[in-house]
Amino acid sequence: MVRDDPLDLLTVRRVLAWYPDDVWRCVLAAGWLRVSQEEPFVGRTGGCGDDRSGRG
Repeated sequence: MVRDDPLDLLTVRRVLAWYPDDVWRCVLAAGWLRVSQEEPFVGRTGGCGDDRSGRG
């Protein structure tokens, strides 16, 4: 019978809790890229007179 001790599982979870620095930077860059792609649409709604949609 195979079993997982709680401390072993806790150790693995701690190791996997944080990305390595390079991966973390890539995740942050991807998030900011998504924001940069969505932001212009909010500005355009106000520019064409649709103030209600531009307020978010």
